[in-house]
Amino acid sequence: MDGKPKVVSQVYVGSPEKVAALAKGETGQDGFDRLIATVPFPKRGGNPKDFAKLACHIVENTMMNGECIRIDGAMRMGLMI
Repeated sequence: MDGKPKVVSQVYVGSPEKVAALAKGETGQDGFDRLIATVPFPKRGGNPKDFAKLACHIVENTMMNGECIRIDGAMRMGLMI
């Protein structure tokens, strides 16, 4: 340990395109379109670049301190069993 404080931030990933693609495989194009339609803003699934940009911002922003950040287009998915 170097004696410097350690800061941990969390990223809660919502519905990336891969998850949406799995839903598409199970429910067809109509189910996929309905899933994406529930995303408030922007009206699309997330992608790896979205996550990477957020991760870079967390590392570069020295004022970020122990945050829990949702990256899900304001979509709140329920329990999927």
